[in-house]
Amino acid sequence: MKRLSILCCVLGLLLTVSCADESDPVGTPALFVRAHNLSTTAFTSLVLSFRDGRQEVYGALAADEETRFREVDEAYPVVGVTVEAEGEVYQFTPADYSIYDPLDIGNYTYELELDVDQNSVIVTLVTEE
Repeated sequence: MKRLSILCCVLGLLLTVSCADESDPVGTPALFVRAHNLSTTAFTSLVLSFRDGRQEVYGALAADEETRFREVDEAYPVVGVTVEAEGEVYQFTPADYSIYDPLDIGNYTYELELDVDQNSVIVTLVTEE
């Protein structure tokens, strides 16, 4: 009976660890980013482009939905964004990263709104608690 109790405890622990939600990062402090589609239009494709040339490809993102957090080595308050929605491509390219300091370890959300008139994306950074 004692073996069964220990086995159940071990299995319960394994299930808890393996089912950890990436959208709520815990553990070792690191830098995590995600995107939030604030528009009323679904994105068929979303790509974030970082200063060092790295790209995070998120794919489709429904209106008013968030991606999962992803760990990155370095990020800035601004990020390059390419969105495809309703057959159109919308982009935001930061003019100059050098005026910004890198983000500290933590969880950050890039809020994205489409500017249909300017064919661009409005990007706002939010620090998550």
